[in-house]
Amino acid sequence: MVELLSDPVLQSLYHNSLDVHAARLSRLQERADYAQAIAALETAHQFPYARLNEVLFTQPLPPAAKEIVARMQAEGQSDHAIAQMIAHSPLIAAKEAQIEAEDRAFYDEMRLNPTRTEPE
Repeated sequence: MVELLSDPVLQSLYHNSLDVHAARLSRLQERADYAQAIAALETAHQFPYARLNEVLFTQPLPPAAKEIVARMQAEGQSDHAIAQMIAHSPLIAAKEAQIEAEDRAFYDEMRLNPTRTEPE
């Protein structure tokens, strides 16, 4: 690492990237739902990748969907049941496809070809 950082260009890129990530972390920590997001990640960490659709993540949901989740929780439905409903929702599948397309367009524009690996 010391050898890489001896190059002034790489050193500048490295320090700029640290600044960008520090600023992003600061913005995330200021969000009202930060503690909830961290708790959800800690819960998800306990599950193997193949079972993550059993974990309820509300952070990426639009406000209307979050209201539906809150109502379902108030009615006594389990987080597992709600997560399954979300995981199998055609609207969520469409949103994920849109995000994938946007990511692909970004990578194409940047002339990047990220390597994707299959989860264990």
